[in-house]
Order: sequence, then structure tokens, then C-alpha cells
Amino acid sequence: MVSLTAQIEAIETNLQRLKHRHPDLPVAHILTSRALVTLGRELSNLLDQRLRPYGLSDIEFRALINIYSLQDTAAYPGDLCSSLGHSPANITRITDNLVERGLLSRVADERDRRRLLLTITPAGEQLIQSLLPVMLQSMRESFRNFSAENVEQLLSQLKHLAGVIDDANIRGGTDVNMQNSTDQAAS
Repeated sequence: MVSLTAQIEAIETNLQRLKHRHPDLPVAHILTSRALVTLGRELSNLLDQRLRPYGLSDIEFRALINIYSLQDTAAYPGDLCSSLGHSPANITRITDNLVERGLLSRVADERDRRRLLLTITPAGEQLIQSLLPVMLQSMRESFRNFSAENVEQLLSQLKHLAGVIDDANIRGGTDVNMQNSTDQAAS
């Protein structure tokens, strides 16, 4: 398997070659975007590997944690669509798996019987409590060479970039807006 560093270097090399044919190519912008995608995919793969012995995927764990973090440990499927960024069909598939395994239960909402409410079962809570130390250690390992200040700066820049992309999506997006905003995010 090729290292992440080698993958990013290969992307950069290809972009530099492309820049010879297109001198105005924003190499740093494209490389940053591709690095984020590559790193995101790898972080998700690492989480999946850590969770596999427990019979969970990254998205299933995130669905459980999302509900677990709520005060009454209950949520509507639509809430998960918003917070996890998945379609209703995917959330249904994910929650069906978790219900089938006894980690979530699905009950009619007492206030509106037409709506289903997802709640964490005792088995789901127990699994989360046993997994949290494992997952937290994984995150600590990934950022072990970053100071707390570096992590906060990176997070701030990523949030800024998310806002820029949101603005572009709302407006219908233009290359100029994206490029100017990305320049600001990189500074």
C-alpha cells in the first residue's frame, strides 16, 4: 500500500506537470482539496478498522454516538440525516442494522404517533462506553504531533473552508468566489 505522503506527493507532481500546460492552475488549492479528500478517506478507513472487531462501521458508530450525545438519548431519523450528512435511505439502512443488532430501538413518538423515535438500548450504551476509550486513543494517535493550538488553527481553517463552500453552494458558486475564499482560508 502506498503511504499517504506518497499519494499526496504524486498528486502534487501531476499538478505541477499540468501547470506547465495551464500556467494559471491553482496548484495549492487543488492539492489542498485532494489532500483533504485523501486524508478523510484514510481516517474513515482507520476508524472502520478499529470498529470492525466490534461489528460496527464508522457511520454506524457515528449514528450511535450522535444519539448517545443527546440528553434523552433519542432522535428522529431526520435528525441523523442532517447531522451525519446522509440520505434518508442510507439512514434507514444504517438504523435498521443497529435495531436488528439490538443497539437501537425504534418506537412511535408519544406526541406524534406518525413519527418514529430512535433510542439507544442498554446494549448500545454499554458498547459506546466500551468503545469510547478505543476511539479517543485513535484520535489522539492521529494528532499526536500537533499542539492543541495547531489543532484549533486547523479546525478553524476547515470551518472557514466549509463556510466558503456553503456560500458557493447557496449562490450557485463561481470559480472566482471559491478561489478568493480559498486564498483567504489558506492564509
